[in-house]
Amino acid sequence: MLIEILAAAVMLQTGAAEPETVPPLVTIAEIHQDPWAWDGRRVRVIVRVDQCGYLDCHICDEPGEGEPWPVWSQNPSCAGVGFVGYSGGDEVARFNTLLIEAEYDASCTGIENPETGERYVCTDRATQFLDSAILEIIEYRQATEFEADRPPNLVEPDGELAEALREAYASVSLPEQRTRYNDGPLETIFWITNRYDPQVRVEFGFEAGVCLCNEDDCDGGWPFRREHLLRAERNPYVCFSAVQREDGSWVFPLQ
Repeated sequence: MLIEILAAAVMLQTGAAEPETVPPLVTIAEIHQDPWAWDGRRVRVIVRVDQCGYLDCHICDEPGEGEPWPVWSQNPSCAGVGFVGYSGGDEVARFNTLLIEAEYDASCTGIENPETGERYVCTDRATQFLDSAILEIIEYRQATEFEADRPPNLVEPDGELAEALREAYASVSLPEQRTRYNDGPLETIFWITNRYDPQVRVEFGFEAGVCLCNEDDCDGGWPFRREHLLRAERNPYVCFSAVQREDGSWVFPLQ
Protein backbone atom coordinates (compact mmCIF):
# COMPACT_ATOMS: atom_id res chain seq x y z
CA MET A 1 0.00 0.00 0.00
CA LEU A 2 2.81 2.42 0.91
CA ILE A 3 4.53 1.73 -2.44
CA GLU A 4 1.30 2.49 -4.35
CA ILE A 5 0.84 5.79 -2.48
CA LEU A 6 4.45 6.82 -3.13
CA ALA A 7 4.13 5.94 -6.83
CA ALA A 8 0.97 8.06 -7.12
CA ALA A 9 2.69 10.95 -5.39
CA VAL A 10 5.67 10.77 -7.76
CA MET A 11 3.30 10.90 -10.78
CA LEU A 12 1.56 13.98 -9.37
CA GLN A 13 4.88 15.70 -8.65
CA THR A 14 6.47 14.95 -12.01
CA GLY A 15 3.31 15.55 -14.04
CA ALA A 16 3.73 12.17 -15.78
CA ALA A 17 0.92 11.46 -18.25
CA GLU A 18 -1.40 8.60 -17.53
CA PRO A 19 -1.36 5.81 -20.11
CA GLU A 20 -3.94 6.13 -22.92
CA THR A 21 -6.89 3.81 -22.37
CA VAL A 22 -8.82 4.62 -25.57
CA PRO A 23 -6.60 5.46 -28.54
CA PRO A 24 -7.23 8.90 -30.05
CA LEU A 25 -9.37 9.26 -33.18
CA VAL A 26 -7.24 10.97 -35.84
CA THR A 27 -6.97 11.16 -39.62
CA ILE A 28 -4.16 9.76 -41.72
CA ALA A 29 -3.45 13.28 -42.99
CA GLU A 30 -2.98 14.51 -39.41
CA ILE A 31 -0.58 11.66 -38.64
CA HIS A 32 1.45 12.36 -41.77
CA GLN A 33 2.03 15.95 -40.69
CA ASP A 34 4.44 14.59 -38.04
CA PRO A 35 4.58 10.77 -38.40
CA TRP A 36 7.39 10.13 -35.91
CA ALA A 37 5.37 11.81 -33.17
CA TRP A 38 2.82 9.02 -33.62
CA ASP A 39 5.30 6.16 -34.03
CA GLY A 40 4.49 3.23 -31.74
CA ARG A 41 1.15 4.67 -30.57
CA ARG A 42 -2.20 3.00 -31.01
CA VAL A 43 -4.72 5.11 -32.91
CA ARG A 44 -8.21 4.93 -34.31
CA VAL A 45 -8.95 6.11 -37.85
CA ILE A 46 -12.03 6.18 -40.11
CA VAL A 47 -10.92 4.99 -43.53
CA ARG A 48 -12.09 3.86 -46.95
CA VAL A 49 -10.47 0.65 -48.16
CA ASP A 50 -9.30 -0.15 -51.69
CA GLN A 51 -9.23 -3.52 -53.50
CA CYS A 52 -6.92 -5.24 -50.95
CA GLY A 53 -4.38 -7.17 -53.01
CA TYR A 54 -2.49 -10.12 -51.59
CA LEU A 55 -1.91 -9.58 -47.85
CA ASP A 56 -2.35 -5.83 -47.57
CA CYS A 57 -4.75 -3.03 -48.36
CA HIS A 58 -4.47 0.67 -48.95
CA ILE A 59 -6.61 2.88 -46.76
CA CYS A 60 -7.44 6.56 -47.16
CA ASP A 61 -9.27 9.17 -45.15
CA GLU A 62 -12.93 9.15 -46.11
CA PRO A 63 -13.40 11.72 -48.91
CA GLY A 64 -15.92 14.50 -48.58
CA GLU A 65 -19.32 14.38 -50.23
CA GLY A 66 -19.01 14.61 -54.01
CA GLU A 67 -15.25 14.01 -53.98
CA PRO A 68 -13.82 11.16 -56.12
CA TRP A 69 -12.57 7.85 -54.79
CA PRO A 70 -9.11 8.56 -53.31
CA VAL A 71 -6.06 7.41 -55.27
CA TRP A 72 -3.59 6.06 -52.72
CA SER A 73 -0.32 6.61 -54.62
CA GLN A 74 1.61 9.63 -53.25
CA ASN A 75 -1.46 10.73 -51.33
CA PRO A 76 -0.80 12.13 -47.82
CA SER A 77 -4.31 11.04 -46.80
CA CYS A 78 -3.57 7.37 -47.61
CA ALA A 79 -1.40 4.60 -46.15
CA GLY A 80 -0.80 0.85 -46.25
CA VAL A 81 -2.30 -1.52 -43.71
CA GLY A 82 -1.90 -5.25 -43.20
CA PHE A 83 -4.88 -7.59 -42.99
CA VAL A 84 -5.00 -11.35 -42.62
CA GLY A 85 -6.41 -11.49 -46.13
CA TYR A 86 -6.39 -15.23 -46.72
CA SER A 87 -8.51 -15.74 -43.60
CA GLY A 88 -11.36 -13.70 -45.03
CA GLY A 89 -10.50 -10.32 -43.53
CA ASP A 90 -10.17 -8.75 -46.95
CA GLU A 91 -13.75 -9.65 -47.93
CA VAL A 92 -15.05 -7.89 -44.83
CA ALA A 93 -12.89 -4.81 -45.37
CA ARG A 94 -12.67 -4.43 -49.14
CA PHE A 95 -14.26 -1.21 -50.56
CA ASN A 96 -15.98 -0.35 -47.27
CA THR A 97 -15.66 2.56 -44.85
CA LEU A 98 -14.32 1.28 -41.53
CA LEU A 99 -13.40 2.41 -38.07
CA ILE A 100 -10.14 0.61 -37.29
CA GLU A 101 -7.69 0.56 -34.42
CA ALA A 102 -4.00 -0.14 -35.01
CA GLU A 103 -0.46 0.64 -33.94
CA TYR A 104 1.14 3.28 -36.12
CA ASP A 105 4.63 2.66 -37.54
CA ALA A 106 6.41 5.62 -39.17
CA SER A 107 9.25 3.54 -40.62
CA CYS A 108 7.81 3.32 -44.15
CA THR A 109 6.98 7.02 -44.56
CA GLY A 110 10.42 7.77 -46.02
CA ILE A 111 10.84 10.57 -43.48
CA GLU A 112 14.02 10.71 -41.39
CA ASN A 113 13.73 9.63 -37.77
CA PRO A 114 14.58 12.84 -35.83
CA GLU A 115 16.04 10.87 -32.89
CA THR A 116 18.35 8.52 -34.80
CA GLY A 117 18.83 10.35 -38.11
CA GLU A 118 17.96 7.13 -39.95
CA ARG A 119 15.74 6.96 -43.01
CA TYR A 120 14.17 3.66 -44.09
CA VAL A 121 13.18 2.39 -47.54
CA CYS A 122 10.24 0.00 -47.71
CA THR A 123 9.34 -2.00 -50.82
CA ASP A 124 6.53 -4.51 -51.28
CA ARG A 125 3.60 -4.61 -48.87
CA ALA A 126 4.84 -1.68 -46.84
CA THR A 127 2.36 -0.98 -44.06
CA GLN A 128 2.12 1.90 -41.60
CA PHE A 129 -0.62 0.37 -39.45
CA LEU A 130 0.26 -2.78 -37.50
CA ASP A 131 -1.86 -5.16 -35.44
CA SER A 132 -5.02 -3.68 -36.96
CA ALA A 133 -8.57 -4.51 -35.93
CA ILE A 134 -11.89 -3.55 -37.46
CA LEU A 135 -14.06 -1.96 -34.76
CA GLU A 136 -17.02 -1.01 -36.94
CA ILE A 137 -18.14 -1.20 -40.57
CA ILE A 138 -19.57 2.28 -41.11
CA GLU A 139 -20.65 1.83 -44.74
CA TYR A 140 -20.77 -1.17 -47.05
CA ARG A 141 -20.06 -0.91 -50.78
CA GLN A 142 -20.12 -3.39 -53.61
CA ALA A 143 -17.07 -3.74 -55.82
CA THR A 144 -18.55 -1.85 -58.79
CA GLU A 145 -18.49 1.36 -56.73
CA PHE A 146 -14.68 1.25 -56.77
CA GLU A 147 -13.18 3.81 -59.12
CA ALA A 148 -9.71 3.83 -60.67
CA ASP A 149 -7.66 6.32 -62.63
CA ARG A 150 -7.72 4.20 -65.82
CA PRO A 151 -10.36 3.06 -68.34
CA PRO A 152 -12.56 -0.01 -67.71
CA ASN A 153 -10.76 -3.19 -68.74
CA LEU A 154 -13.37 -5.96 -68.82
CA VAL A 155 -15.38 -6.77 -71.91
CA GLU A 156 -18.04 -9.35 -72.68
CA PRO A 157 -16.80 -11.85 -75.28
CA ASP A 158 -18.99 -13.10 -78.12
CA GLY A 159 -18.89 -15.75 -80.80
CA GLU A 160 -16.66 -18.80 -80.35
CA LEU A 161 -15.02 -17.51 -77.18
CA ALA A 162 -18.34 -16.98 -75.43
CA GLU A 163 -19.50 -20.45 -76.48
CA ALA A 164 -16.25 -22.04 -75.25
CA LEU A 165 -16.63 -20.38 -71.86
CA ARG A 166 -20.28 -21.40 -71.69
CA GLU A 167 -19.36 -25.04 -72.37
CA ALA A 168 -16.54 -24.95 -69.81
CA TYR A 169 -18.84 -23.59 -67.12
CA ALA A 170 -21.64 -26.01 -67.95
CA SER A 171 -19.22 -28.94 -67.58
CA VAL A 172 -18.41 -28.10 -63.96
CA SER A 173 -21.64 -26.53 -62.65
CA LEU A 174 -24.22 -28.44 -60.65
CA PRO A 175 -27.14 -30.05 -62.53
CA GLU A 176 -29.68 -27.56 -61.15
CA GLN A 177 -27.44 -24.67 -62.23
CA ARG A 178 -27.09 -26.09 -65.73
CA THR A 179 -30.87 -26.48 -66.02
CA ARG A 180 -31.54 -22.96 -64.80
CA TYR A 181 -28.87 -21.55 -67.10
CA ASN A 182 -30.09 -23.41 -70.17
CA ASP A 183 -33.68 -22.31 -69.49
CA GLY A 184 -32.60 -18.72 -69.03
CA PRO A 185 -33.49 -17.67 -65.45
CA LEU A 186 -29.95 -18.03 -64.10
CA GLU A 187 -28.42 -14.64 -64.80
CA THR A 188 -24.77 -14.81 -65.84
CA ILE A 189 -22.15 -12.74 -67.54
CA PHE A 190 -18.94 -13.89 -69.18
CA TRP A 191 -15.95 -11.59 -69.22
CA ILE A 192 -12.48 -11.39 -70.69
CA THR A 193 -9.52 -9.13 -69.98
CA ASN A 194 -5.80 -8.88 -70.67
CA ARG A 195 -3.82 -10.79 -68.07
CA TYR A 196 -1.23 -8.75 -66.22
CA ASP A 197 1.83 -9.93 -64.32
CA PRO A 198 2.61 -7.34 -61.61
CA GLN A 199 6.05 -8.87 -61.03
CA VAL A 200 7.30 -7.94 -64.50
CA ARG A 201 4.66 -5.31 -65.36
CA VAL A 202 3.65 -6.84 -68.68
CA GLU A 203 0.46 -8.26 -70.13
CA PHE A 204 0.58 -11.88 -71.21
CA GLY A 205 -2.44 -13.25 -73.01
CA PHE A 206 -6.01 -13.23 -71.78
CA GLU A 207 -7.95 -14.18 -68.70
CA ALA A 208 -11.65 -14.96 -68.77
CA GLY A 209 -14.41 -16.30 -66.59
CA VAL A 210 -18.03 -16.20 -65.52
CA CYS A 211 -19.97 -14.18 -62.95
CA LEU A 212 -23.24 -15.46 -61.47
CA CYS A 213 -25.93 -13.23 -60.05
CA ASN A 214 -26.78 -13.99 -56.42
CA GLU A 215 -29.86 -11.76 -56.40
CA ASP A 216 -33.05 -11.49 -58.44
CA ASP A 217 -31.53 -8.91 -60.78
CA CYS A 218 -27.94 -7.76 -61.35
CA ASP A 219 -28.74 -5.45 -64.24
CA GLY A 220 -26.46 -2.43 -64.03
CA GLY A 221 -24.38 -4.00 -61.28
CA TRP A 222 -22.03 -6.26 -63.25
CA PRO A 223 -18.24 -5.81 -62.99
CA PHE A 224 -16.40 -3.77 -65.61
CA ARG A 225 -12.92 -3.63 -64.02
CA ARG A 226 -10.59 -6.39 -62.85
CA GLU A 227 -10.92 -5.11 -59.28
CA HIS A 228 -14.68 -5.67 -59.45
CA LEU A 229 -14.12 -9.43 -59.76
CA LEU A 230 -12.79 -9.52 -56.20
CA ARG A 231 -15.18 -10.73 -53.57
CA ALA A 232 -16.82 -8.18 -51.31
CA GLU A 233 -19.50 -8.56 -48.67
CA ARG A 234 -22.16 -6.63 -50.63
CA ASN A 235 -21.51 -7.87 -54.17
CA PRO A 236 -24.74 -9.08 -55.83
CA TYR A 237 -22.65 -11.53 -57.88
CA VAL A 238 -19.78 -13.99 -57.53
CA CYS A 239 -17.10 -14.50 -60.19
CA PHE A 240 -14.90 -17.43 -61.19
CA SER A 241 -11.79 -17.31 -63.36
CA ALA A 242 -11.00 -19.72 -66.20
CA VAL A 243 -7.70 -20.46 -67.90
CA GLN A 244 -7.03 -21.37 -71.53
CA ARG A 245 -5.13 -24.52 -72.42
CA GLU A 246 -2.72 -24.87 -75.33
CA ASP A 247 -5.43 -26.51 -77.46
CA GLY A 248 -7.59 -23.42 -77.06
CA SER A 249 -10.10 -24.96 -74.65
CA TRP A 250 -11.08 -23.23 -71.41
CA VAL A 251 -11.18 -24.85 -67.97
CA PHE A 252 -12.00 -23.66 -64.46
CA PRO A 253 -9.03 -24.53 -62.22
CA LEU A 254 -8.97 -24.95 -58.47
CA GLN A 255 -9.68 -21.50 -57.00
